[in-house]
Parts: sequence; C-alpha cells; structure tokens
Amino acid sequence: MTSKKSKAAARSKHAAAPAAAADPAPVAHEATQATDAVPASQPATNGTAEPEQPVENGAESAAAADSSADQGEAEPQQQLLQVTIRLPTQRTIDMMVVPTESVGFLQQSLLDQPRMVHYSCAHLTYRGQRLAETADFASLEGIDQEGAELELVESPYGERDVRVHVMRIRDIMFAHSTRAHITGEAVDAGVSAFKAVTGDRYLDPAFDRDILTQVDKNGKKAETVFDDEGALTPGEFGAFLASTMAKQRKCIKAVQSLGISGWNPVPAWRRLRGDIMYLNAVTGPNESLHITATRSGFYVNKSTDTTFDPARKSNVSHSLAKLLSQQSPHFAKTFAKMVEQQQQLMTSPLTSAEKVPILTTMPAANWLVHMDGTTDHLYDSLRGLGAVAGGENVLETSALDSMHDWNEELQVYRMQSQVTDEEAGDGSNLHMRARQYAMAFTQFVHAATQGALGILDGSILPLVIGDNDKKDDALFMWNNIFFSFPESSVARFAKEGHQDPRAASRVHAGKDVAGIRLVESANVKGLHTMPTAVIDIKGRRIVAQCLIPGILGNPEGAKIVYGSQDDPELPLDQVDQRTVKSDAAFHELVGKIAAKLGWKEHTVKDEKTGEEHSLWGSADMKGIVGHDGRKYLFELSRAVPVDTEFLKQAAEDELPPYPHGVALLRPELLTTFQDHLAQKHISDLFSAERDRKVAEGAKPEEIKFDLNEAMKTVPQVSVNVDHGTSWATGADTEAELQPVFDYLYKSVIPEYIDETAKMTSVPINGTILTQMLHARGIAMRHMGLIVKAIDSKLAPQGTDEEPIAAQHRVRLSVFKTVLEREMWVRAFKHVVRHYLKTEEDTATAVAALFTASLAIDSLAPATNDRVEWPATAKELTPTTLAAILGYEVRTRFRYTMSAVPAAKEAVLREAALKTGVQLVARAYGPSFTVEERDIVQLVPLVKAAFYKDTLCQQHYDLAQTFLQQSKIANALATLEQSLSMFEQTYTQMHPETLLVQGTLAELYHNIFMESKDETYLQRALELQRVVTIGFERLSGLDSHDASAAYVTLAAMEFTGGRARLALKYLKHAQLINRSLFGPAVHPDAIHQWSTIARIHGRLARFDLSVRYWTLLKDYYETEFGPNESITASAYHQLSHYVFNLDSAKGLAYEETAHKIWQAKFGDEDPRTVDAAKYAADMKRHIAEQAQIAQILAVARAQGDLKVMDEIDRTEAGTKSEFPIEDLVAYINGEKALGKGKKRSKKAAGKR
Repeated sequence: MTSKKSKAAARSKHAAAPAAAADPAPVAHEATQATDAVPASQPATNGTAEPEQPVENGAESAAAADSSADQGEAEPQQQLLQVTIRLPTQRTIDMMVVPTESVGFLQQSLLDQPRMVHYSCAHLTYRGQRLAETADFASLEGIDQEGAELELVESPYGERDVRVHVMRIRDIMFAHSTRAHITGEAVDAGVSAFKAVTGDRYLDPAFDRDILTQVDKNGKKAETVFDDEGALTPGEFGAFLASTMAKQRKCIKAVQSLGISGWNPVPAWRRLRGDIMYLNAVTGPNESLHITATRSGFYVNKSTDTTFDPARKSNVSHSLAKLLSQQSPHFAKTFAKMVEQQQQLMTSPLTSAEKVPILTTMPAANWLVHMDGTTDHLYDSLRGLGAVAGGENVLETSALDSMHDWNEELQVYRMQSQVTDEEAGDGSNLHMRARQYAMAFTQFVHAATQGALGILDGSILPLVIGDNDKKDDALFMWNNIFFSFPESSVARFAKEGHQDPRAASRVHAGKDVAGIRLVESANVKGLHTMPTAVIDIKGRRIVAQCLIPGILGNPEGAKIVYGSQDDPELPLDQVDQRTVKSDAAFHELVGKIAAKLGWKEHTVKDEKTGEEHSLWGSADMKGIVGHDGRKYLFELSRAVPVDTEFLKQAAEDELPPYPHGVALLRPELLTTFQDHLAQKHISDLFSAERDRKVAEGAKPEEIKFDLNEAMKTVPQVSVNVDHGTSWATGADTEAELQPVFDYLYKSVIPEYIDETAKMTSVPINGTILTQMLHARGIAMRHMGLIVKAIDSKLAPQGTDEEPIAAQHRVRLSVFKTVLEREMWVRAFKHVVRHYLKTEEDTATAVAALFTASLAIDSLAPATNDRVEWPATAKELTPTTLAAILGYEVRTRFRYTMSAVPAAKEAVLREAALKTGVQLVARAYGPSFTVEERDIVQLVPLVKAAFYKDTLCQQHYDLAQTFLQQSKIANALATLEQSLSMFEQTYTQMHPETLLVQGTLAELYHNIFMESKDETYLQRALELQRVVTIGFERLSGLDSHDASAAYVTLAAMEFTGGRARLALKYLKHAQLINRSLFGPAVHPDAIHQWSTIARIHGRLARFDLSVRYWTLLKDYYETEFGPNESITASAYHQLSHYVFNLDSAKGLAYEETAHKIWQAKFGDEDPRTVDAAKYAADMKRHIAEQAQIAQILAVARAQGDLKVMDEIDRTEAGTKSEFPIEDLVAYINGEKALGKGKKRSKKAAGKR
C-alpha cells in the first residue's frame, strides 16, 4: 500500500504561537486575540487537526485496540490552561499552555515571533511578581482552567542584551540575503526551492481546485500552466536555480546601513552614566544618525562623524526599531512589511518548514548555489557583532567557552537515553532525553568541523611543534576536542605491507566511524565509545575526537586494559612487539556486544610475552577505564573481518595491485547472511517435519509447525574479526568465513543484478547506487565485478541460451551506465584530493581539474604502468588526466573502462558533490568549462555516527507489518504514534522523521481513494508538502529524494483536482532527473512521461498529450523493439489521444497495436480483442464523420450555408453529437438541432 523511500525527509511543525500574537509597531495593526491558538508545548501539526480514523469492521477496530494495549497506552494528555499576556502597549494575547511547561519556554516561544522583535529584552510577571523562567505553570497559585493574566514587562538592557536586540533587527532586515543562509561550512545549506517551484498563486488552497470541472463543463482545454509547457525535455538545473534563487533574494532595504559607531568603545566616564554601546544608522542621503544604547533603551545623540557629543537629541525608546521608525518614515513602512513577511513565514506550515532549524543532522550542501558577487554579499557592518551574541564565527564563540566538556556532556546524555522514564526519576520523556544527545552530538560535529578548518588555515597551533618533515604527526587540541591526521599511522601500515600506506591509513580512519556506529547499535549499557568525527577538506582528512578523562595530564599514559598496545616510548616504525591486555570485566562487557554483532571469541598472542589472551573484538580495539570511572572502547576500525576473497581475486587478476588491505566486509552482509541462514534453517525443518508427518498419514493441510520453537534452533553467525590480519592464528578462519564469501559472491551480487534487471526502478545516480549496494552488504569496490557480470549478460547469447528480455537489457544498460560513472567520479575524487593538498590557489586548481575532466572525449589503450602525475593541476591535460583516471579505476575497482562516461552534466554534479565543491548556479553546457569565478566554496565532508534510536525504528517496523497485513486502522494509529516518537527524538527536520511522515502521507492518500473523505486528502497533502521541503533541505535541491517527493505530491494534488499544479511538480521532477542522470532517458522518466500525458489529456490539451505519448512510443520502439508488447501498449495509448486530432492516424496506431499483440499472443488474448474492438469503433466513427460531412455539403448546396457554417464553428467533437438521422431530418425541415432550435426554425421558414 505504501512505498518505502530510499531516504527520509521530515515534516515540520512550527513553534506554537497565534498569528496575531504581537505588537506590530512601528506601523499599528489591530490587536486580536488568537482564537485558534495552540499550546506552546504542543506545536500544531501543520496547523491542522488530525482527521478521525476511518470506520472499519469491529474485529479490526478491536484488534487495533488490543494492539495499542500491547504496545503500551499513550500518555494521557494534560489539561491545557489558557493564559492572557498583556503587552507593554496594553494589547493582549491569548495562548494555551501545558501545566508542566516552564515559564521560560512560553516566554521564548512568544519572543521568537518576528512581531515581538521590539521585546527581545523583557520578562513575564504574574500579580506584580517576576516569574522565574524555570518555574512551571502548575506551581503558580491561582492559575486553573479559567486561566490567568500575565504581563510582559520590558527589562533593563545589559551589553549582551543590546547585542541580541540589534542582531534580531538585523536578521529581519537581511532575512533574504545569501548571508542569512551561510552556516559556516556551506553556502545555502539546507535551503528549499519549494515555494519558487509551486508559485505564489498555487499556495492558495482554493486555486485550480475546479479546473477539471470547468474543462468538462465548457469542453475547452485548460489554459497553459508554465512558459515552457511545450518543451518535452527540461533544460539544465543550474539555469533554473539561478533564476529561481535570484527572484527569491530580491528584497527592499529599510536603511542604507546600520552598524557599530566609530565612537566605540564607550569611554569610562560615559559608561558610569549608563552608556553601553554606540551605533550608527544611515537612513537616507545625508541622514546619518548616531545612537546611544543605554540600560533603559536607545536614543539619538548629538554626535557626528567628526565630533563626539553624547547629549540626547531624541526621546528614549526601549526598541531600536521604534526609534528608527520615529526618525525615518521610510524605515517605519519598510520594516513593518519585513516583520509581517517574516511573521507569515513563521506561522505558515510550509514556509516555516523551510526555516525550521536543522538540529540533529547535517543540512544538504547543494553543489549549485546562486551567487552574484556584486549583489549577494551585502554590506553589513553588524556582521561582526554576532560573535558575542551567539554569533556566526564559531571559532571565536567557542574560544569564549573553552571549558566546554564535550565528552562529559555527550556521555551523560547518552546514558540518560538508555534508561527508562522510571529510572530517570525526573519526569522527563525518554525520547526528549534522546533528542538532547542527538542535538549535542550535532553541535560537537559542527565544532569539530570548525576546528578542522582552523587547523588548515593556521588559526590553531599544534600541541607540540615537531620536525618539519613530520607535519602529519602533529596533534592539536581546541575546544576540548583532540585533532590528528590519519597519516600519523603511515609507518604502521607500511610495516604491515600495504601497497599504499597513506591510502590504508586514510581508509582506516574512516572505518572507525563505521565501527562506532556498529558498536553503538548494540546499545550495551556500561560501555562507552569515543565521540568522533572525520572531516575531509582541501584534500586532507582530519580526525576529531573527544578527550577521555585521564589521557592528558596522566604521567603514566593511557591505561589500556583491553586489546593491543604499542610501546608508547617508541615510534610506530620501530615497534616490533605489541602487548595485549584482556581485563575480565571489560571482556564480559564486550561479550554482550559480540553476541549482538556476531563476533567470535578467539585467542590472540602477546607479541612481547607470548601469553595468549581471549578477545571478542579485534586485537586493534582498545579498552580504557577513564578517570571518570567509565569504560571506553575505541579504535573500532576493524569491527568486521577483512574481505580476503576480494584481495585474493585482486592479486590473481592482471590489473595493478590493489592499494591497501583495509578492504572490510560490509556489516550489512553479516546481517543478511544471518537472515539467509535462518530462512534456510526454518525451510529445512519445515520440509523435514512435513515429510515425517505425511509419512505417518497426516494430511498436508492439517500439519502445524511451531515457528517460535524453530527459531530457537537457528544457528548464529559468529566470525573472527581478526581474520585477514597478522593477529589471526591458525588456518581455520578462512574456512569459517568461506560460507560468507560464497554467499556474497555467488548469491548476493548475482541476485542483485537479476533483481535490478526485473525491477521497474534502477539506480539513477551514485547516491542511490551506494545506498542500494550497502543495504545488501555489497561494498563499492565490487562495482567493477558487477559491471563485468552485466557485460556477460548483455553479450550475444549462444544458440542454446534464451536471449535476455528487451526490458531487462535496457535496465541493465542503464545500471551499467550509473556504475561506470560512479567509478569514474570516485577516481576523479582521488585526483582532486591529491592536488588540493599542495595547491595554494585552491579555486584555480579546482577549476583546472574540473575543466580538464569534462574535456575528456576518449580513452587511450589501458596499461598497468602508473601514469606520471604533473606537479600542478594547471599542467594536467585532458589526455593525461584520462590516463590517470583509467589507471585509478583499474586499481580501485578492478575494471577497465572502454569509454568516457556520457552525460557531462551528471558527471559534473557527482564530481562536485564528492569533492565538496560548490559552483555558481548556471547552465554549464554545452561547453562544460568551469572557470575560477565559478568556484564558490569548498565544503567539509563529514563522517560521524549520528544518533539512531532503535525503539523508534521498532515502532515504525510494527506499522509496516500492519500495512503488509492490510490492517489499516492499526497501521494508521501506529504510524501516528511513530511520528510523534520520531519528532520528539530527532526533531521535525530529520531523515528518519521524514521516512515516517512520507509513509503516513501515502497511507492517508490511499484511505482517501477508498473513502473519498476530503479530510484524509488534506491531511495527506499537508504531510507530503512538508516532506518535499524536507527532502530538499536534507538531501539536496536536485536529489533523487526530492524528485520522488515531487512525483508523489503531484499524484496527491491531481487527486485533489489541482491538475496544473501536478504538472508543475512533474516537470520539476523531470528537471531534477536530468541533473541526476543527464539528457539520456532513465526508466524512471518513462513513468513520468505517461503521467504527464494523461494529465494533459484530462485537461483537454490533446496536442501536448500526444507529444508525450509519441515520445514514449518512440522510446519503446527504439529501445525495446517495434514488435514488443510494451511498444504495442504505447501505440494503443497514443491512438486514443491522436484520434481527437487526426482520426485516420489514430486508427493506424490502434491497428499497429492490434497486429503486434495478435502476432505475439494470438486472437484470443484480451489485449488483442480490446485492440480489435477499439479499431472497429474508430472505423465506424470515421465513416459516420464522412457521412456527416457529405450531408453538410448537401445542406450548404440547398441554401442552409449560414446555419451549417455556425455548426462548423462549434468546437471539435460537437458534430459527432448529432446522429446522422437527426441531420437528415433537419435538412428536410422536420427537426431542430440542439441549442440552435429557434434559429433553425427561422431558417426553415425562409426556405
């Protein structure tokens, strides 16, 4: 019933506040009490109430109730209280609160409203007493269901309060500029183009709802919906983005400039009199205001640019905006409009979804950004003020808080997320505690990223400045985060014999994050991991880790009690013997992880003493007991065994040596292998039990099988994670893992290729390909092996073999295209990384690399000799780069490419995303030349183990089970509960939340299709619109997730009657698909063509409908063959729409379809019968039309020219409404025709 998307997007709820909850000075607006106010602690779901569940049969409703009881009843909702807040202007606001909610939360919800910008420094009072922000409403005397009145009182300013107030005003004035979307690492991170795609008029829910009714009633085709409606193929995404973002960024200016005055800092004698800061505002030509900020507010002083005179020149205003409004009518009018626009953005479910903060994951860094150096970087003298007000320069603000203990904060939150509500004992919610950890970890990742940038630009100095020849060994510490380069371990990997020790060290560092993610998924209490982020920027990889208490400042060094340890006194390249520890308590804890992850207990020998130790994990893992008493497990790079089968095959082929031995199995492979064993075991048991009982005389249909008992006997996968390393002892590890290798190479990979050939959906780009391969336990290094298998399937078959189906051949060809492109781009990524390490002029180097790669048209014959790399990127020619890339593909993917990947637009997109390059949004074709001015930013690429909640996932999986069982009521209730859980845990804008919301939206849509209750459709639309925005913000403006979301939304909008809006979304999805795959046709586009054709036909725009059906027919005929059934289906569909324009051509298409089906399936096949019937009907209709034309010609000859011409002028199809006998009777004067009754009689009388 519902489809699970590859990635999730999230819906958004806006902070609860009434739309009119503000004092909108300087321009007066009538204050109204918000009758539709929502609780401050319970944000409204997209501003609408949830629809009632559909009424189903009693049994299913009872089942739903039982299910709810089994899952645990939802917490009873608390009684809401109504409070009235009186503003300093005596206007009032009504808001609903929960008794247990804090005063501070309500105050923050109120002051976050743009209309409350004047009261950024204020507090709430009750009965004349100031309320503590930590107090909850239940503790206040006199507050009951009847509510109470609170008063918002303006507070005296401090220096920080002044900065915050000024920054609030500045944020409103610069809300539409590029600067507002620069988040430190990426330009325009997490933006959405949904409003621009939709259009202003389409945001009106009533617009276009009756368009289909009008088409049916008037018999006229609908008006055009967009300028390029007739274009069958979309243009480049960059051209669309450039024009779209330019329109969104246009804004009016309230003041020419507002900034810090040159008279700062305040002299001591004026500070004693209450002056806090001096500002300067230029409101117009020759209108410069010098403003003093004091504890009581702001006023204009008598200073000039050359003379300091702090004397007051105007009255004091508590709001800077009100002061400026008094001084400048233009500011008053303009700023009021800005406030109103921002308020609408905040209170609208859709626009608030575009602005809601992304707190528990990373926003998408789009590869194309709108950037015009002359208009996008606006003059803003307040920009530097943010450093103290919670600012933009994270490096500076974090320096102000150098005592931030990331490890303690994260470990405490992590432990709180593992205990039940009863164990917590503080009345908090489990999901809210988990959210605290998720938010804190994301903040750590942001801080780590800023620290990495500071290291590369020299802002952060190493702890010990060592030998200049060993810069990679430098260690850094900033903001209590420890930084190092993976290259510091090169000596270790060189000693282990890796072909490229630097590559091995780099991969090893990245695998550490995967190991942490895997260990944390086991969720074993009492065992902690080290918060880690791996940042790739400018060709370097930097590892950022929290400090374990006791590592620094401990003269005895780290106390490793589990795993191996090198001699700390010797350099890595001189360490000959490693010691091993196996603390019993630690071993017991790791054993709990091993039971969940399939690790096998094995023996490891201490290289120094010869003593043997039993370990669960790899010997490289290390266990430390910190000074805080916690047990930490780190160095988790090898949480799965080495894929020795791949390394063995690579050593035996005739290609260059594989660069390193850190080729690990995917963790997902062990999971799927366990499922495979369980399925086979249960099947074997059932077959044996059935055969035994049948032999005893039992009937097969009466045989019962105890599945629960059988599951207890399923063998568990257990592997030695030290397999493939020098720690492995004995020859038995290879034999133990051989079934896993056989399962991967003989079952998983071949079955996935067959599955892709038969699926309707094929990976469209590298991101989706990576997700699909990893989900099956296939590593990206296997891409070459997959392409070789596809080539063998596509090769001409022998006479005894059945030829591959045409549709399968097309899908495999597309699959191969995506695989080859991904290998090519990943090889290019390594080249870019190499040159960015040494190039000083980064933008020039990147432009040269991209231009050279896009200029490659052909490949030279393959050779195993390594190509000599030029010293600089500028020296690279397309020919040299082609040879380098070909060699890299052969080395890393064991495949020799014979041609350059097609679709340069898609190659450019993938290359930019994988290297972190942001380019100016423009059309780069057909020349595809990247210039230095096109390079906007180099974005850090971050790997980190973001929080994943297993309880939420289990709840969602339960809902999916209900859907598979067609228990709709159960599924709906469970999904609604899941959505609440996911939002509490991850916040609204998170991939996991979006997964649930998207499924729920589709379920509501399906329920509407059955019940025709508009409530369900509106709910589905609300959810899916926010899902679409979430896809854009989290996955990217031109991501596959965004494309799929627009297609789903188009179907829902069309169901609701908004056909032209559905067309806009489908056209935009086509635009995205071109960016992902290039101008060539991807199978996903085929379904969109047919949908667009049907919608155009429904709007009576048969000309456009025919063009799309013709496009579809030509594609099938070319790719699948002229005699295939699917080609006949295209002819059949096309004939219906062509017949409205050209009946003879329509008949010819239908006869073609009939011939194809007749030849393939015979005369009795339903398709053949239908085609014959349609063709007969068309012939009869053509004959009737010919007879009508003949009768009309006779009528004209008899003097009825005027009446007949009027009939001719009616719209297409009107003539056929008159039967032939009626026309004959009319000519004989015996009968009138339709609406022309009176005129017909008059004409007959004249005759």
